[in-house]
Amino acid sequence: YQAEVAATQEARQQYLHSIANAVELNLSSLQEYKNIDWERLKTENKEDYFIKRDEYRDAEANVERLKQTYKEQAEQQNAESQNQFNNWAQGEYQKLVSIIPDWGEPEKKQAIAGELREFAISKGFQDGELKQLFDHRSILILMQAKAWEDDQRRISSIKQKKIKNKPKVVRSGKGVDKSDSNKKKRTAQMKRLQGSGHVDDASVLLEDFIEL
Repeated sequence: YQAEVAATQEARQQYLHSIANAVELNLSSLQEYKNIDWERLKTENKEDYFIKRDEYRDAEANVERLKQTYKEQAEQQNAESQNQFNNWAQGEYQKLVSIIPDWGEPEKKQAIAGELREFAISKGFQDGELKQLFDHRSILILMQAKAWEDDQRRISSIKQKKIKNKPKVVRSGKGVDKSDSNKKKRTAQMKRLQGSGHVDDASVLLEDFIEL
């Protein structure tokens, strides 16, 4: 179907081109008639005057007919092109609705399109370009790019909150003072020495005092 439409459009464009050439040629002929001194010709040769006058009128009428034909054919071509574009745009819309059902609901579509427009403009798109954006593939790519960027922003925000709200590690139980530990150690050594009276136990206790 698209191939047939393209062939028809090309044929009509060639036809329009031939009409434009015909108009140009006829206008050149009219210029020759405009250079005639009609009053003098009428006086000197009335018969030739009437012949050329009729030829001029016919040529002028032919130019007007060609111009009208050109106008009608151009309008028809534009109408067909617009109709073809409308059919294509409607098809792209239906494809998008089949993938994203919310696009088929006017209010939801308006909300989605508004957010998408802001995102696209932030990436360098012009408003005029977006108004001409109908291809469902291009719209989907924009949506996916926006969703990815939103996800990255959300992940970054969650990480920042985790770091900010990370609880301080508190060890269970009360910390043992080093001096208390040493004191308990010496007490135990003293008891051992009192119980054994051995020289080795006395030596250990002495070394402990020296280290302090």
